Amino acid sequence: MLQVLAERWLADQAQLSSPRLESAWVKMDKKAKTRIEQWAVALNHDPETHDAAYRSFVVALGNSTHLPADSKPKLLTYIQGRALREVYERRF
Repeated sequence: MLQVLAERWLADQAQLSSPRLESAWVKMDKKAKTRIEQWAVALNHDPETHDAAYRSFVVALGNSTHLPADSKPKLLTYIQGRALREVYERRF
């Protein structure tokens, strides 16, 4: 799964552990999380939803986080994977 690869890259390149990513997912803005979970169902092209989710997730990571310049696609992949899991793991 791409989320696992993104999580590994974030651990290696951005020093973001799995528990820290999990914590940011839990803490991120509810509206942004709801919208990205709705994306997981519709799978439509919605750059605004992804940007809002990314910004909310970065805020949830905290001000002390220094992310590599190329981390946005990896964070979005992680966020998308978490949204898909949130929606579909409950069903199966």
